Amino acid sequence: MRKAKILCALLVAGVFLVAAPTDAYATGSMAHAGAETPDLVLSGDAWRLADQAYTAYATEDYAATTKFALEAIALAPDAPQLYLLMIYALQKQGDQSGARQVAFRAQAQGLRRSIFDTLANDPERTAPPTLPQSRRYAQAAYQAYAENRYTDAVVAARAAVAAHPADTELQQLLTTTLAAGTEDQNREALLRLDAALAAEPNNMQWLMQRGYLHQRLGQPAQAHADFSRARDTGEAPVRLTIDDGYAMAAAGDRRAGASALKEALDKADAGQLPLTADERLNLRQNIANMDREWGAYVSAGYRGARAATSGLGGSPIAALGDAGFSTAEIFWRPAGLLNSSSSVFELYGRLSNTLHDTGTDVAQSIDACGNQYAAESYRSVSGIPSTVGALGLRFMPSSDLGLTFGLERRANIGSRARIGSATPYECSQGIAGKEYEMDRTDGDWMAYLTYAYYKGTELRHDAPHWLRVEAYVQAGYLWSNNSVRFRDSGAQNFDQNGAIRRDYRYAISEIRVGRSVRFDSVSSSLLLYPHVVVAADWQNENTRAHIDGVGRYALRGNGASWSMGAGPGFGVRYWFGSDHYRAERSYMDWSIHYLMNIGGGAKDRSEGVFMNLTYSW
Repeated sequence: MRKAKILCALLVAGVFLVAAPTDAYATGSMAHAGAETPDLVLSGDAWRLADQAYTAYATEDYAATTKFALEAIALAPDAPQLYLLMIYALQKQGDQSGARQVAFRAQAQGLRRSIFDTLANDPERTAPPTLPQSRRYAQAAYQAYAENRYTDAVVAARAAVAAHPADTELQQLLTTTLAAGTEDQNREALLRLDAALAAEPNNMQWLMQRGYLHQRLGQPAQAHADFSRARDTGEAPVRLTIDDGYAMAAAGDRRAGASALKEALDKADAGQLPLTADERLNLRQNIANMDREWGAYVSAGYRGARAATSGLGGSPIAALGDAGFSTAEIFWRPAGLLNSSSSVFELYGRLSNTLHDTGTDVAQSIDACGNQYAAESYRSVSGIPSTVGALGLRFMPSSDLGLTFGLERRANIGSRARIGSATPYECSQGIAGKEYEMDRTDGDWMAYLTYAYYKGTELRHDAPHWLRVEAYVQAGYLWSNNSVRFRDSGAQNFDQNGAIRRDYRYAISEIRVGRSVRFDSVSSSLLLYPHVVVAADWQNENTRAHIDGVGRYALRGNGASWSMGAGPGFGVRYWFGSDHYRAERSYMDWSIHYLMNIGGGAKDRSEGVFMNLTYSW
């Protein structure tokens, strides 16, 4: 689309080079031609049809050129460039009589160009003239440009300018080819456009071209400035409103960008901007993303070692045994602070706890110190006493990279979340089992990095089913150094001071591949997602107790472990929350997997049934 817009903006000045007459032919009747009629700035359907005509000419489809040019003339009868294009297309087809009739029609419309007079006064001429050297180079440049051979286009355009440096149309052709070349060539084109606009500051076509060039160079603020000036001329095509909206959002003003896209939809509703169904949906999806500043999700999971919901950078949930967990989060994207169309910065708060734990069976055993332990079923604390809170921030610098950096402070809010076991890792320490308790505000710091790749996760209306991929890898590091109070296990009071120091590293990944199938017989917003899943995790725990007057020792449970599982999965997602301007951006999602352990010793983390239910707003 961007290429077509550049073509339309500049072909008004340069497309005719490829079939222009010789200098003698072009000026043969200049003496009686008078002042030539300038090109007319096109918009709306006339602009669209002209763009199609120029594109057809570039691909040597002269019959299509004639058709589109004729339709454009019906909408813009005062545009001399359309008559010229139609004349050249007819001459390429050998229809000199038809070309002469177009010239008569242009003259009857009161339009003045030398070629109109030449054709009218020289009916014997039956073919387009031979091109001079500069025009042949221009033709080669334009042909290479149409075939995306931009290096060749620049070389040919430079040769054309060298052959006839005073020709402003050739100069503009060189600018066009440079704008599609390398970064250094783009900057050369930018300097040329700066000079041209210094002489004609309100030239809408050049403002548009410089705006698109700024976008190409990653300068959205400058692109918006040029697009805004082009729109202020009152001559810009209505579609520029859309590109200006994206430029505003990329420059960091997501609110203004969303407003511009809403304006484009209003113009489409008024019949001023033709949009296909897919284009309209794409605009609504982008508006829904741009004007979102607040969001939340609630998730409940049965076992699992997975981020609570796809697309978010929250910490993973990992647990042993059969247990259910809940997570609730609210996030804020501050307007104007690191948020653009491609970057996301969020501040968030989260609460997590164990909903229910059926426990794991532990067989009768004897440890390395000779202590005998009876068989029992172990259950962790659940409910409100197990609640852990977190305040954090995360930043995705570029959606193209898919990387998210996060940092959060966790606090053990629940009464039982603050109590832990301080059993020594080495029984030779001769220290009886102890428990510790920390303050409510104490907890861990966690830093994490997530790489995510999502494809086909959106709701589509252009196909009944499509490929869907959800994949992520997250690595994190937790650390803490909390002052605590110790007691012997089973004692009533905490009577010794000390500290618990923790270092915990983890890596976790998952990939789901399947197809989203729209269940139209129930609702066009309901998706079924059969898929396969592969999940893996690794963790390394290093926790030490420091007891005043006793000493320092590592705690039981330290060490590294990993697991990997694979199996089939099935998901259901229902989208909702749409309006006239916004596509659906909220959903309910349920998924279930059955995984078989395919590696690692911690089978409890990668074997069995896993379920997750998420509400995302």
